[in-house]
Amino acid sequence: MLQKRLSADEGYERQLRFVIITLVAVIIFFSFLGAHPILAAFLAGLSLSGVVFHGKSKILKSKLHTMGYGLFIPVFFFVVGMEIDVSLLRQFDITNVMMISLILGLMLSKIASGYIAGRLVKLSKRDSMLFGSISITQLTTTLAVTYAASSMGLLDSALVTSIVLLAIITTVVGPVLTSYIGSLENKAAKAK
Repeated sequence: MLQKRLSADEGYERQLRFVIITLVAVIIFFSFLGAHPILAAFLAGLSLSGVVFHGKSKILKSKLHTMGYGLFIPVFFFVVGMEIDVSLLRQFDITNVMMISLILGLMLSKIASGYIAGRLVKLSKRDSMLFGSISITQLTTTLAVTYAASSMGLLDSALVTSIVLLAIITTVVGPVLTSYIGSLENKAAKAK
């Protein structure tokens, strides 16, 4: 029994090594082709996800999840956070107006599009508003695209700072707004 369990654990370790080596190899290959490492990592993860998670590999999934969320994603957020130009926030000028307009405009458009989509599929007004508030959060994909575009010189520091602030603000505001709308729905249900 113990021998069987040890061999099963060894199989998961081999799968984990295979995934990591494949991921690194694909990233190096795409880097030689001139693609951004974030794009390469995304494509490698997308292609490996179907292979790795197809069978009974819950242990491997757990180990990859722990490694990704415990190491790679925090390092990525740290690197992207270093792109913020805090000096833009010291003085109030047209750049700050543009940053505020961008953040508010994107948040309102996400809420409105979620609300409209909810109404189109015949959800109630409250459920549509809840759907809109859930869709407000902008995080991983937004930051990955921003970082890639910034490193290629396509975005200036004010726009990068605006998008990073957008990700931070929507990550905080989205759940709070969703909780608030949900509590209104619960109060309305108790009143009936």
